[in-house]
Amino acid sequence: MNSFPPGWYVVYTRPRYERKVATTLDLKSITSFLPMNCTLRIWGGKKRYVEVPMFPSYLFVFLDDVMKYYEVMKVEGFLYYVKFGKQIAKVNEAVVNNIRLIERQRTTYEITDEQFSPGRQVTITHGALKDLAAEVIGIKGKEKILIRVNLLKRNILVTLPQEIVA
Repeated sequence: MNSFPPGWYVVYTRPRYERKVATTLDLKSITSFLPMNCTLRIWGGKKRYVEVPMFPSYLFVFLDDVMKYYEVMKVEGFLYYVKFGKQIAKVNEAVVNNIRLIERQRTTYEITDEQFSPGRQVTITHGALKDLAAEVIGIKGKEKILIRVNLLKRNILVTLPQEIVA
């Protein structure tokens, strides 16, 4: 690991430690991204909206040198880097940017681990998701935008009006 390739990597944390790890990394000036999802929960008959991680136990970190790589490993709650074989897996920056756009939009979406056949490639032309490159697939008679996060074996399905897709 003499020349460390800068980029986004995925960290697997202890269950429910995602926020603690992200906060600690911020204090250490290491860039991290924890995508959150606002969901309705019911406790004792009371309904509340709570923010939960979009991908439980996963956190994206931007590393540009070996020292940061090892600093992340020292954080309480860190378990391991997601790897392909013996190499830590690097995430395409476009995937991280797409997830950021979806999270900011606060539109209706769902996270699924289903496998989908390739869909029609589109580019969003209007709204907050403008210039987002994605796929359109048909599910239950509706067309949805599909954003693949292959590294985590998850997909994000977004319901958007047809007129904003080119």
